[in-house]
Amino acid sequence: MYMIAFMLTYYLTFNILQGGFYIIEKIYGILAIPLIVLSDELDLPQPKPFNLKYEIMVTCFLTASIYYGQLLWGMKNYQKHMLDAYKGIFIDIPPRTAFKSARLISNHAHYSGYCIAYLGFGYVTMGNTLFIAIIILRAIFKQLFLVEQIAKILIPILVIYLSKFILMWFLSRTFFLQK
Repeated sequence: MYMIAFMLTYYLTFNILQGGFYIIEKIYGILAIPLIVLSDELDLPQPKPFNLKYEIMVTCFLTASIYYGQLLWGMKNYQKHMLDAYKGIFIDIPPRTAFKSARLISNHAHYSGYCIAYLGFGYVTMGNTLFIAIIILRAIFKQLFLVEQIAKILIPILVIYLSKFILMWFLSRTFFLQK
């Protein structure tokens, strides 16, 4: 089961890297339109056309490394649970009597298919989320003027709320709880 999961993430990663550049650049090229419109309205320098090759590579390798880490962590937990089961410790493992036999068999028959399907869906979802986050970070670092203007507004608001939170915590701790 875990070998199939490793193979699937390897296949998805390198299939996207091999043939996905053209398709993904066309799809996410649409996201550059609001940035171009914003830069015209704010009189910022014109952005250069996006070349998303490095973003796609970073996204694929980051997503694959996150999933490989999760798979290795799951294998370690499985090993721990199996060693505990051999020792007779069933703390994390529900007893067989908690399930009906037919339900137990049907759940186990569908488990591997659901696991691989959710792994593929989660990989694609996480990859898209990371890809959009990397594009947004790239746009933010290219337009530092915009970041400075937003920071001038957000930082004082955050300082006021943080100081209010610290003041409430301090007063409740010293006067009401008397610690």
